[in-house]
Amino acid sequence: MAIQTRTVSDKIFILPAFLVYLIFVAGCSLFIHPREEAHIYEDVHIYDETRVQEDTGIQEKARVEDEVVFQEDTGIQEDFYIKEEAPVQEDIVIREDIPEDSEVERLIRNLKSENLEVRRRAVWALGEIREPRAIEPLMEALKDENRSIQVNVIESLGKMGALAAEHLITALKGKDRIIRQNSAKALRKITDPDAVEILTIALEDGSSYVRLNAAMALGSIMDPIAIEPLIEALKDRSSYVRKNAVWALGKIEDPVAVEPLTETLQDKSPDVRESAVWALRRINDPLSVRPLITALNDSDQKVRKSAIEALQEITGEDFGEDALQWRQWWEQNNEISTR
Repeated sequence: MAIQTRTVSDKIFILPAFLVYLIFVAGCSLFIHPREEAHIYEDVHIYDETRVQEDTGIQEKARVEDEVVFQEDTGIQEDFYIKEEAPVQEDIVIREDIPEDSEVERLIRNLKSENLEVRRRAVWALGEIREPRAIEPLMEALKDENRSIQVNVIESLGKMGALAAEHLITALKGKDRIIRQNSAKALRKITDPDAVEILTIALEDGSSYVRLNAAMALGSIMDPIAIEPLIEALKDRSSYVRKNAVWALGKIEDPVAVEPLTETLQDKSPDVRESAVWALRRINDPLSVRPLITALNDSDQKVRKSAIEALQEITGEDFGEDALQWRQWWEQNNEISTR
């Protein structure tokens, strides 16, 4: 078999071919390199996203913790209320085979248990069965060192209705802000006329949460005695208190409140203004027509829409958003305001 030998010319040909190959490889690496670089950046990007997510998680946790602090501050943390009818430990279950008196006494004794969960569930159970004999022991349980027990006690007293109203009023007079806040909240569900006086005083409480709940409670009771204090509350620094005061005045439905409510249509809070429109519509006094026509030019769409509905209900007319047409009609028919 003949062996082929490379000539000089062949070597000369191979050398350039080899150089071309090197150039080709180098060229490919130039195209490949950005991909690798992009991949690295992608990894870095993913890492940064992970890091951001971790940071966000930390921030989210901090935010939630802040919310919990706020909720603890206002006394409305969900954990404080045992709303769900969870399985109760055997020693506090109300069983049909046990006389009611014995079980109530057992629950009352459990209010002093060393076990926090036993105390919490005893408070909840006594509120559910609405046992009058439990009121005094529950008031004593307000001295419990655990905040959740204290708040749940107020919740349970609120479930007992008028029977516990006097005790909630007493709690509302206390120095503990959290107890006052939750007492006002519980009282708004009771609608006991005997609570009006203390609730009007609570409208000046240092806690806005007490004030806004006091306003709601007064609106639920609907006693005209509260009108003047509620009108004064329309000047409160908290928009939430002002809104609740407006709501309460609307619930009472006394024309005495029409003028101050029309002034509230200029409130800086659109929610307060919308509530004022609602209250004026509920009172249904012709003296509110002109201010409501002005409200058709409000910067907030919800206020304008509510004003149209209020005008339609008070006058029986419908000119939509046309403030000019409403005004012209009113000029021709405003004698109804003197009826």
